[in-house]
Amino acid sequence: MSDSGAPFDFEALGAEPTAAPARDSVGDHARDSESPAFYGRRSDDHPVDEDGNPMIASNAIRKERRRLRALTRLVAVLMIPAVGLFALNRWYQQQTNHTATGGRKVLLTVKPGWGNGDIADALEHAHVIGHAWVMNVYIRLHAQPDVQAGDYTLQTGMGIKPALAVLHQGPQATKLTLRILPGLWLPEVAQQVAKQLNLDATKFRDLVITGAVRSKYQPPEQQTTEGLLYPDTYFFARDVKEIDVVRRMVQRFDEVADSLDADRFAAKLNRRSYDVIKTAAIVQLEVRRDVERRLVASVIYNRLNVDMKLQIDAMVMYAIGERKPETNDADRSTDSPFNSYRYKGLGDNPIATLSRDSLYAALHPARTNYVYYVLVDPKTGRQAFSATYEEFLRNVEIGRRNKAFG
Repeated sequence: MSDSGAPFDFEALGAEPTAAPARDSVGDHARDSESPAFYGRRSDDHPVDEDGNPMIASNAIRKERRRLRALTRLVAVLMIPAVGLFALNRWYQQQTNHTATGGRKVLLTVKPGWGNGDIADALEHAHVIGHAWVMNVYIRLHAQPDVQAGDYTLQTGMGIKPALAVLHQGPQATKLTLRILPGLWLPEVAQQVAKQLNLDATKFRDLVITGAVRSKYQPPEQQTTEGLLYPDTYFFARDVKEIDVVRRMVQRFDEVADSLDADRFAAKLNRRSYDVIKTAAIVQLEVRRDVERRLVASVIYNRLNVDMKLQIDAMVMYAIGERKPETNDADRSTDSPFNSYRYKGLGDNPIATLSRDSLYAALHPARTNYVYYVLVDPKTGRQAFSATYEEFLRNVEIGRRNKAFG
């Protein structure tokens, strides 16, 4: 090599000289931008487009990140209802399966004719379950047998399924049944208590007469709760006592009278509630056809309003302690405040157990001017009503021809 600056001798090397590569106006910069080095190495580790061309690394990363964010958002959207459904299902299972410990005992009376909705409402009110509507949903989803009427011992907070398990076992705590009909005198009620519950009839009767349990409709001066024992079907535990029966029957009477708003409607009649109850007991014994209850009540009030003796055989029979087809002169001469042929008024107390219908009739008497009625058809129990004595005598003759009485 010479330092003279002479041209390099390519021939001396045995190679042909070549022209220097031309540079376009863009320059090396543009050409280099097309080189693989700009994109990075082509390998399986780098993404390519659909034509097989390499993609810019930064764009690929951004696209991957966008896909990841979209997937994250999708998962989040799907998780929200999933979490909600999980929480709802967990709450529902807690409502249906929860068994409380340390809850207080609850005595629930399932009354005849109650449906599932009535039972659910009662369980919620007693705090045995949390929500009645949840129990109604559960019963719809799972076919459930009917619940028998009776008393059940449950526990507060025990939940739907445990409560239903107790109810479906039947009224275990109420193996004894007492059925009392309307129109019974106190001695007859006592006999049924003794017969059906194996209790002492005399003790039961004494508890009633001495006022061991009082009704809210019992005047302060009145001691006995006779006539304030509601006729119904009752269920009792085997260890029931006479006082328990009296208490239950009096409480039931008060419930029925309250449901009819007895005090308010008695006041509208300008009468004491207790006197209306006496009237209802007479209606109970004198009427066989429901359509006549309010008519008989009107006759009683009309007679009281004009200071007439009631002259009602049902009261005389109560006075002599004997049920008869009809009373006679001897019966009507007995000395008793319940002898309505001898004394005016309704007597000292209601004379019989009375139904809701009879109490309603006494609270809502028909508006009539009748002061007489008499049985005219013994087969149907139909009675004829009249405002005058002459018309009453004609009706008596009709009844006699129909052999309604002697």
